[in-house]
Amino acid sequence: MFLVSKFSKLLSKKEIIEILKLKKSFWKYSLKSQMVFFNKYYYEFDINNLLYLNKKLVGYNILKKRSFFGKKKGKYYYLDTLIIDKNHRKKNYGSILMSLSNLLIKNYNSHAMLLCKKQNIKFYKRFDWTIGDNINNKLQDKNTNLSKLFFNKKSSKDRSSYYIYK
Repeated sequence: MFLVSKFSKLLSKKEIIEILKLKKSFWKYSLKSQMVFFNKYYYEFDINNLLYLNKKLVGYNILKKRSFFGKKKGKYYYLDTLIIDKNHRKKNYGSILMSLSNLLIKNYNSHAMLLCKKQNIKFYKRFDWTIGDNINNKLQDKNTNLSKLFFNKKSSKDRSSYYIYK
């Protein structure tokens, strides 16, 4: 097993196709529509974490560098897409990717947010992610009923508005 972290602008065409095929195994979007989405919403300095087993991509997540504003204005990481190949689940690979993501977030002296279904909250809490309230943490460019979780955020009482797409 080995891990690779790359900015989106450094991914090869082959790596992008591998990522999209892995995502296709979970979400029912065509490779063509995923490529359009990738080109539109994956920015050059987003961090792609790839987990390989015997030269096969079996795990993937991305830390998208996005904007927030409130008392302060700045950048944060939006943890999007944590996926493990269906034949390699229950083998701790998701934990490995989460640990890597947390390390990168801390190393970049930043904080992060993710959106997830209620049934997945317990998993993320194991990695010190905390639930954020909807009053102090608003999404500006996405309507969702998913739960917001934060990592490495200094104060949950600061009112902040988050962008997912910019």
